[in-house]
Amino acid sequence: VQAALFNTSEAAQSALGLNELSPRIHEIIGELLPARNFFVALYDEDTEMLSFPYFVDEYDAPPSPHKLGNGLSDHVMRTGKAVLLTPEVQAQRVQLGETISGTLPMDWLGVPLITRQRTIGILAVQSYSGQVRYTEKDKELLQYVSNHVAASIAHKQAEAALRESEERHRVLFEKSSDALMTLNAEGLPLFTSGNRKALALFGVADEAEFLRLGPLDFSPELQPDGRASAAKAQEMIAVARREGFHAFEWLHRRQDGAEFPCSVLLTAVIISGKLVLQATVRDITAQRKLESQLRQSQKMEVVGQLAGGVAHDFNNILTAMMLNLELLQSTDGLPAEARPALQEVEAMTKRAAKLTEQLLMFARQQTMQTRALELNAALVTVLNLLRRVLGEHITILVERGALELMLEGDAGMLDAAIMNLCINARDAMPDGGTLTLATSIVELDAATCSAQTDARPGRFACLRVSDTGCGISPADLQHIFEPFFTTKEVGKGTGLGLASVHGIIHQHQGWVSVESTVGCGTTFRLYLPLTGAKATVASATPFPALGQRGSETILLVEDEDAVRLVGEAMLRRLGYRVLTAVNGVEAWRIWPAHANEVDLLLTDMKMPGGMTGLQLGEKLRGTKPELKIILMSGYSAEIIAGRERTLPNVHFLAKPFEAATFAATIRQCLG
Repeated sequence: VQAALFNTSEAAQSALGLNELSPRIHEIIGELLPARNFFVALYDEDTEMLSFPYFVDEYDAPPSPHKLGNGLSDHVMRTGKAVLLTPEVQAQRVQLGETISGTLPMDWLGVPLITRQRTIGILAVQSYSGQVRYTEKDKELLQYVSNHVAASIAHKQAEAALRESEERHRVLFEKSSDALMTLNAEGLPLFTSGNRKALALFGVADEAEFLRLGPLDFSPELQPDGRASAAKAQEMIAVARREGFHAFEWLHRRQDGAEFPCSVLLTAVIISGKLVLQATVRDITAQRKLESQLRQSQKMEVVGQLAGGVAHDFNNILTAMMLNLELLQSTDGLPAEARPALQEVEAMTKRAAKLTEQLLMFARQQTMQTRALELNAALVTVLNLLRRVLGEHITILVERGALELMLEGDAGMLDAAIMNLCINARDAMPDGGTLTLATSIVELDAATCSAQTDARPGRFACLRVSDTGCGISPADLQHIFEPFFTTKEVGKGTGLGLASVHGIIHQHQGWVSVESTVGCGTTFRLYLPLTGAKATVASATPFPALGQRGSETILLVEDEDAVRLVGEAMLRRLGYRVLTAVNGVEAWRIWPAHANEVDLLLTDMKMPGGMTGLQLGEKLRGTKPELKIILMSGYSAEIIAGRERTLPNVHFLAKPFEAATFAATIRQCLG
């Protein structure tokens, strides 16, 4: 028996696992008593299942894993007591409700495997012949040996669980999408381990080399906050030791010298009585880029709103100026020497109107007159003008795609966007160069779009405008679409060209990307959504001459005093009877007394007082359905686009406007 115990202990130490230990135990038990039919059953407390990892029997196959029932093995497992079943007691067992699965044995002997007062399974032998019988002495012997067997099995189970845990940790460590590493906690920090992601993050191919280094070997001398990396690292380690963990951002450097920002989670843990620092490091370059794009997008949105508001106020001022100038110029007895000055002022107001138009394009609040058009055909129209504007020192190359690029857009606005890009390209090539315009169809997926703020997946027309000019510095590149930002000399540019390009393309539900290298040129790409519509030719709408007069009654509602006063004067000169109100609330108050006589409502779109021009029109139409309405605004006609169904047959007059347009729109509306 002592030899069996010794052999069992030795087998537990030498066997690599339970699969190797079980046959050795079978052999040892066979030296003590007949064990031709032998099995080991183990119980899993988590699943509550009894399984048979080792089963040798001359008749039966191993039973399937099962929950504890009424079998002999289940009884031994449940009670923790040995059972010797002989033919004399089989009938008693059956009467107690216990069952015998498989071939009926002559004798059956099973003992529990108990370790630390916990039954982990059973060990059993059985015979099918009268020549092999088991006795109470055999039961005692098997019980005595089973304690060592149980300890050996528990030891192997613990080893297997440890190996599984280590393997799981190793796989998680190696397969992690983050760089994981451990560092010594004393003195100059050095790496003591690192996964493959860590080696790749720092650009190190050799693990041995990585373990000779520390985080300071992959850091610049100074961090972005101006502090020395060594001093800051010691502080971060001290915080982690004191608090247990510390999260912060760090600037690291790869072996090739490329620097990148990263987030670091430093955790202090005790392993085998020693303090170890575990670091989780993640490259946040892409995150920083997305954050920068978001900030730029938000800034552009705010600037766009500001530009739209400024343009609206300018348009009110310019409307008053332009109408007053025309009133002055049409006045009888105007001194001849005053006319040149008035003409100069008129030219300046028109120039200011163009600037506000560009501001509105940037702010996406410019009136659009959309129709179906084909991008290649539109490009041909622009080219005819470009060749005269750019000069002979610029070589123009055109690469048009073979397929039709059908769009829904405003041809004039798209022409202006292309012209702005080409004129900028010309200015970037004062000594001559090559300008390339290329069209194509592009298919974009989500991965491609993630690098651009406004991009979205789908099928788009793309216009590429490339030059071989001086290029744009990275510092300037992030500002080029901002209004009034320009790299040109003072007096050579307004800073609205690229801003208006940005606004026009976004107003067409597209976006602009730009790539540039100083000294090597710049490439802009305009992405526009494709449609299946066929191109149409825009027809010009003839307007009546300024001299055409009228006699109807017009209700003029305008909160800007200068516009209201000059508008009233202009209307009276044209022969109309005029009623005025400073806002919608006042107009609604005076309406009942004049409803029968008013033929036309001429109102500003946005006014103080809580009632817009559109709301005023709806209320007045409610009492007089045949009322004609003209809405004036320095913003886009798109303001009312979503509500035209509830207020049909409305004319729109974009500020600033000249007297001829003013008079013609009124006559066209009155019909």
